[in-house]
Amino acid sequence: MANQQNLRAAQMKMITFWRLHHTVVEKRTHALCVHRSQHMILSFLEKGASVPSQKELAKELRISPAAVAVMLKKMETDGYITREAGSDIRRNEIRITEKGQTALAETQCVFDEIDFGMLSTLSEEEVTVFSACLDKISVKLHEMNDERN
Repeated sequence: MANQQNLRAAQMKMITFWRLHHTVVEKRTHALCVHRSQHMILSFLEKGASVPSQKELAKELRISPAAVAVMLKKMETDGYITREAGSDIRRNEIRITEKGQTALAETQCVFDEIDFGMLSTLSEEEVTVFSACLDKISVKLHEMNDERN
């Protein structure tokens, strides 16, 4: 295991990296008027075989149901989704519109440009090692999360 000083340095690099990534994504998607979280909802809706509930979206995106409700209202107002009463009166069916599909395609191009662009500085071997390191970190975080539940 690395010493504490090296761990702190790596931790700060990770935090700085994710903040910078977030900033670049927000700058590049701002003109499209679709924020990252909205992109995630549109992507989830397009991939899903079934129509999700707000609660299911919240669980998938790891955000509160209230935050999902606010985003869905804005996305419906902006014409990216529709919500209709489902067979269960307590549940709205959320569907992506043509405008939403277009926005998703445009934002996906931006995400791909950023993500593939930043990783293109690495060799194939470095990408493999980096991915393996992320897998190890992810496993540990899942274990830590399971300990709390």
